[in-house]
Amino acid sequence: MNEKILRLWLASKTGRAAWRAEQLQSYFGSLEAVYEAKLDDYMQLPEMKKSVAIALSDKSLAREEKIVSDCKEFGINILTPEDKGFNQTLTQISTPVQVIYTLGEIPDWDSILGIAIVGTRKFSEYGQVAAERLSSELAEAGVTIISGMARGIDSFALRSAVRAGMPSVAVMGCGLDQAYPPENRGLMNDIIKTGCAISEYPPCSPPIPQHFPARNRIVSGLSDGVLAIEAPIKSGTLITTRLAADMGKTLFAVPGNIFAKNSAGTNELIKQGAIPVTCAQDILEAFSIKSKNLTPPTALPEKEAQPVKEDIIEGLSEKENLIITLLRQKDMHIEEIAARGGFTIAELNGMLTMLEIEGYILKTAGSIYKCNLEK
Repeated sequence: MNEKILRLWLASKTGRAAWRAEQLQSYFGSLEAVYEAKLDDYMQLPEMKKSVAIALSDKSLAREEKIVSDCKEFGINILTPEDKGFNQTLTQISTPVQVIYTLGEIPDWDSILGIAIVGTRKFSEYGQVAAERLSSELAEAGVTIISGMARGIDSFALRSAVRAGMPSVAVMGCGLDQAYPPENRGLMNDIIKTGCAISEYPPCSPPIPQHFPARNRIVSGLSDGVLAIEAPIKSGTLITTRLAADMGKTLFAVPGNIFAKNSAGTNELIKQGAIPVTCAQDILEAFSIKSKNLTPPTALPEKEAQPVKEDIIEGLSEKENLIITLLRQKDMHIEEIAARGGFTIAELNGMLTMLEIEGYILKTAGSIYKCNLEK
């Protein structure tokens, strides 16, 4: 009998009580023996609830066979603790994981330095710039960025890691046949080209609210440390950091404005002992041994050649005219402008602000800029 299907069946019957699955395997000797046992056999186990025994007595494998079929259709891999690539830390957390689904290439968990970057969906420009810069710096040093691909800080961190040319890991709160939020489909596709997307939910599982707090324990479990960037006191970010602390992970936080609601959570983390972070080196120094053995991206994305400067606008500097020229070609994210123009984010922010005030450009959602002149 197909062992993978039996593992899915047992996981569905025992849910988050992975200890029960281990107990059953130990008692009966094999997955197949667990499956073939009867109600009375199950009731012989210590602390066995009759409701669980009755559930185990349902031998239908239709759901599990459908999951396997769907995974084949979507190219999704099914990993259990017996499989290479399954991070064993996930079996040791307070609510263990029995099955994960993956798209893309799973990293060698023992050799990477994995840093989870998490933060609020309702980000400020400060939070966005911090996420993009720190993620880029870490990725360029060879760090694997792990995040939940939620709107806001998570997405900025993963997108920056992809642009730096480093494989990253997105942990989803839905089946991997879909992207959530939907606008991140392109980001998800980019991630799985070199890294991977992971979920404990089978294909066709919707992104329902209760999936996301559960997902956070996987984000924490896969990482060596967790960096919080912008978070109110009550937020999913602090759920993740609390789970990480319980797992013995190293916590980091970006300091923020003491009057800003979005910085209240991260500032509180620092007061409680999280390491304050102002640059990637603060994190690398905390993992000095692992950092020495990191392999940076072999080929960082090449900066595109600067375009020929046409239609020079008098009164603007050469760099400001270059920005206008770039945006005449197409609307661009701030990081793309930086990459194509050879700017740092710090210098670019000031110039973009002035160009926007003077009416030459417009800033739209997600730090996408567009030319406000006739192209």
